[in-house]
Amino acid sequence: MAYTKLPTRENVQKILGHLKLNEGVIYLNGQVMQERDDTDVELPFRQESNFYYVTVLQAKYDVDQVIYADKLSSLIDSASKVYTLPTTKADAIAADKVANAAEQKKLQNAFIDARLIKADWEVEIMRKANKISSDAHVKNNAVMNSPTDVVLVDAGAEYELYASDITRVFPVNGKFSPEARVIYSIVLDMQKACIDLCKAGVAWEDIHQCATEIGCDGLLKAGILVGDKAEILEKSVMAAFFPHGIGHSIGMDVHDVGGYPDGVDRINKPGICNLRMRRTLAAGYAVTVEPGIYFCDFLIDPVLNHPDTGKYINVDALNKYKSVGGVRIEDNLVITEGAPINLTTVPKEIDDIEALMAAAK
Repeated sequence: MAYTKLPTRENVQKILGHLKLNEGVIYLNGQVMQERDDTDVELPFRQESNFYYVTVLQAKYDVDQVIYADKLSSLIDSASKVYTLPTTKADAIAADKVANAAEQKKLQNAFIDARLIKADWEVEIMRKANKISSDAHVKNNAVMNSPTDVVLVDAGAEYELYASDITRVFPVNGKFSPEARVIYSIVLDMQKACIDLCKAGVAWEDIHQCATEIGCDGLLKAGILVGDKAEILEKSVMAAFFPHGIGHSIGMDVHDVGGYPDGVDRINKPGICNLRMRRTLAAGYAVTVEPGIYFCDFLIDPVLNHPDTGKYINVDALNKYKSVGGVRIEDNLVITEGAPINLTTVPKEIDDIEALMAAAK
């Protein structure tokens, strides 16, 4: 659907619905143009996300009234209370009118809850950002020297202040080595299983756990890990190969708002402790799904040299696959009540990647 004026008024209503207040005003600061020190050269301008969310998109206003800054004080003075975000500069507002810290936090949570659920028009902007990024990944012309190398590219465009975040891996000489093919296939299996789980009502940490288990199965089959799967998972051996979270929320910022709700703590175990988000998915959420397997000595050696965990790693097999370096595959999804909407269109099947590279020669 094409919009001549994007309906940011709807965003305001979403925030007010979460805030559950019927008096006072919300006061936000927009970003201002800045210059380099001691010059008149302007720095790149990027509007503050929360301000942009409720005011201006595509230079179109969806507001009732616009006034100059020097007329703002009369509006503020007549308000019973002024609600601000914790980051808002409110020095010019009388202290007795400014919301207290708890009320600021309530407004911040209202913004988070609103921004987490993407409207259809937001999804279309993100789809465009993904299309731009997907095309750029396909046309990547990086020059590498070793024919057995694989190259990991994690990059995404921002379009109309909405982000994309895509990771792909490709072989330098156009063909995956046998070792790279094995590791890539494990990660692709991890991602496909996680994407299949992504729907409203599923806990994000359960999706991470799915990736960990599928990755463990793959490394056991490859001979890199040995021993009992349950013990390997219990002792967090997989964190040596998959050290980060399965993904994060994405929207106006790449690592978008809403990671951890109030009162929700990180899980104190290696690997999963690095989750950027711990929520139950809801329809309208936009997330990345980005499992990976890596061969980094600084991550593997502590596990390999520990008396409780070293026995689960086959050093000969590890050395065979170390040259792969690492693989991560990342797509951007919009959550629904059923199957997710995948906004990312870059090919990721091995045959498709090799065919693309052959066609480019």
